[in-house]
Amino acid sequence: MEQSTAADVPLPSHAQAQHFVEAVERLAAAEAGGRDLDLDAWYELPAYDEALEAAYRQDMVHGDLTADGAAFDIDRINARPEEQVGAMSAAQARHLVHWLWRNERVSHGYGSPVREAVRSRTLQIAARRIAEARRTACTHL
Repeated sequence: MEQSTAADVPLPSHAQAQHFVEAVERLAAAEAGGRDLDLDAWYELPAYDEALEAAYRQDMVHGDLTADGAAFDIDRINARPEEQVGAMSAAQARHLVHWLWRNERVSHGYGSPVREAVRSRTLQIAARRIAEARRTACTHL
């Protein structure tokens, strides 16, 4: 099956995006409260499971999108998330979220792209970017 570009895959609804924002914010709060957690403890956080489940259930991770690592320079994005994510379209921000969670599976046990994105606020900014775009789209209908 050929994979689509970010612009070809419809964004989640505003309600889905908002639910994901809330799950990501709870994950960020749990991470901030447990900065000394080892990687195994990070994966066992209830907020981690909730955010992971929300990413899939709320259609942030989509089978038609690629998880190709060439799509994003994650170190650059994590270094300046407001600037980097702010320059992305909502579809690109959603693709970034998809990429983070798909690569989380591949990296399991060796590191956590999601944890680094939470620590840098990249994931929170991307989630809010998607929700804001969907809210704006809803108000213009």
